[in-house]
Amino acid sequence: MVTTYVIHQQAFLYTVIYASPREEIRKRLWDDLLQLSEDISVPWLIAGDFNEIAFPSEKRGGAPVDTSRYRACSNAEWRLMFHEGQVRVLPRINSDHNPILITLEPSKVDGVERPFRFHSFWLDHQFFNNFIKKNWRQDQRTVDSLRDFTPLIKQWNKDVFGNIHHKKNKLIGRLEGIQRAISEQNKSHLEKIEGKIRGELEQVLEQEELLWFEKSRATWIAQGDRNTKYYHTKTIVRRRRSKILELKDDAGNLIREDHNIARVINAYFSKLFSEENHDRLWVQTLWPKVDDETAINLGAPISKDEVRRAFFSMKDSKAPGEDGYTATFYKKNWEFIGEQIWRDIKYYAENPSSIEEVNGTLITLIPKVPKPMYVSQFRPISLCNVIYKGMSKIIVDRLKLTMENLVSPYQASFVPNRQLQDNIIVAKELVHSMGRVKGKKVAARIVNRMGFKRTSSIGRYLGSIVKQGRYIKADYGAIKDRIRSKLDGWKSHCLSFAGRVTLVKSVIAAIPSFHMQNGLLPVTFCDEIEQIQRAFIWGDQDSRRRAHLVLTKKDDLWVKILVAKYGRGQDLRRGIKAKSYDSKLWCDLAKCWSNFLAGLRWEIAYGSEVKLWTDNWLGWEENLQQLSSNQVPWEESQKSIANYMVDDGFRLEVVHQFLESDLADAVTNHLWLIPRNGEDRLVWINNHHSTSLVKVAYCNLMNFPADVHTSLWKKVWSWNGPERVKVFMWMTLLAKLSVRSRTNYLPKKE
Repeated sequence: MVTTYVIHQQAFLYTVIYASPREEIRKRLWDDLLQLSEDISVPWLIAGDFNEIAFPSEKRGGAPVDTSRYRACSNAEWRLMFHEGQVRVLPRINSDHNPILITLEPSKVDGVERPFRFHSFWLDHQFFNNFIKKNWRQDQRTVDSLRDFTPLIKQWNKDVFGNIHHKKNKLIGRLEGIQRAISEQNKSHLEKIEGKIRGELEQVLEQEELLWFEKSRATWIAQGDRNTKYYHTKTIVRRRRSKILELKDDAGNLIREDHNIARVINAYFSKLFSEENHDRLWVQTLWPKVDDETAINLGAPISKDEVRRAFFSMKDSKAPGEDGYTATFYKKNWEFIGEQIWRDIKYYAENPSSIEEVNGTLITLIPKVPKPMYVSQFRPISLCNVIYKGMSKIIVDRLKLTMENLVSPYQASFVPNRQLQDNIIVAKELVHSMGRVKGKKVAARIVNRMGFKRTSSIGRYLGSIVKQGRYIKADYGAIKDRIRSKLDGWKSHCLSFAGRVTLVKSVIAAIPSFHMQNGLLPVTFCDEIEQIQRAFIWGDQDSRRRAHLVLTKKDDLWVKILVAKYGRGQDLRRGIKAKSYDSKLWCDLAKCWSNFLAGLRWEIAYGSEVKLWTDNWLGWEENLQQLSSNQVPWEESQKSIANYMVDDGFRLEVVHQFLESDLADAVTNHLWLIPRNGEDRLVWINNHHSTSLVKVAYCNLMNFPADVHTSLWKKVWSWNGPERVKVFMWMTLLAKLSVRSRTNYLPKKE
């Protein structure tokens, strides 16, 4: 390892690595680099032969790919200094090592004019409202108003708003000068000027943070917490990964020229989306039909409220379309332009041929793999204008009301009240059943008839692992890799504490939750995930495993399949029994079902489904059989509540026969409240809503207070203020602040 300073246009630290083939020596090198990184805050680049792979994907056939050992790494400061820096591993010539070419500046200037983008921080300027009211034309269609408004807002940005970075540097310089003057002569008027400059700088810093947040395409923001460096770095990394510098054509030739890359891309997609055979036989298909009332509702005139709901349901940070305007622009100015948008959408609905005015799109290529080299490793997506997306949402919202009746139950995605998990569970059960087929002849007959290929594992299906036999921790390695990729080392250095907490809560916690909805993850694997998250936030703490449960309707396809395979006549509402050869999902459900039922009670409509003595229908900790003063006979304990009903009331003498008088009176009062119509159903004990929630199940299993909405923690986290202040209050209440009385007991660093 050799470290030196390199003087380019700016100085940076450069470390050259040639790691030993021996693992114990390499480990000492990694420890030295880790120690060195703690003391370096300047731009730093590391490159060389690491003799090590970074990810399992760098193996091919069990052995590392030959060039995977050569790499270059940098910290965030170096990446911010050299936005276009790149590294290439060159072929070997007269040596058994590959040379590495590191380019600091781009070899060619990108001459493509970038499309216009509306910035949401313009909306916060004190003069913006007056500007748009003065220059926006309401006497024409919105698409024409946008076209006329765009050059005006560009000029306004130059003349009035100004460059954010220049304004920030100017204000910082003025603030430094004022503070020097105050230190020499303390005068009240200077302090007033300082306060005014601080306020202006605070506003500019918020605008800068929002600017880089938009450019980074991040999905979360801890507003007011100054994570600008994180968003800036994320923007540079995203742009670098999205830029296509080289591709291989169909013959495997490497192409680096821009015009040749464009030619290869156009040729590939032109061929892909062209129809070669024009003489296909048309087969008549029976389409599902809707009733007259549904047809009338689908074709009803579009209302103002319908348009507003569609526009306000869009996310603010989504990439804009061809015109460059995001949904934020429309939401913030809705009172001024909402009427005009409604008129235009009505016009396009009545004149479909005019839709071409707003359906222009930008097509962008998204990589399917980390380092794409072929056009087939990209997928094209269309960036539509907000008006076009609003019209699409109106149609979708109308179709949602009837889609469940039109689409086959085998299609789960994009249909209300159905989940992607439904198909995953069905696929796992199918593979489990196929694995239990006995006899080679039967298996061969299935393969021949269905055209399947025999395999022990089908790999991933809809993002979830599907295989025969027992699942082990190694099967979930991709989940851990994805979490680590979201928590890249540079992110922890660029984010504040509150920013790291927000990232973990909003992004990372959802990754394992997807897999927890169709099976239990190994305990040790959950512990490792929590350890990764704790280390990212602030270090190791005592861990606790969290359970995840999902309720659904009994008519869902996956529920019907599980009941048909494993029901065995059981009343699943009161318990589940699994056998050793049942599928993993059913065995996992059997393990946690008792905890699950402990948080449920019956909501009585008629009482025919609920047993008076043994079921939990009162929401108490014990059922009536456990509270009875006399032994309830078995025949009596199996009777439902409806069995005790008579025309003028209930057979209350039986209740008083087995319960103390006070307890019997309390039960009697509950019985008189039964409406005697409808269907009995199970609900969460602590849930006041009509539907079951994962959050309520989690609170029940963790023994959280029933009314969490009035707890102190709820007040802290729901407070409408900066994230860093909420984290500070949280740490204060937990007595976790690093104050002197606590840090005096910490071991001192040698």
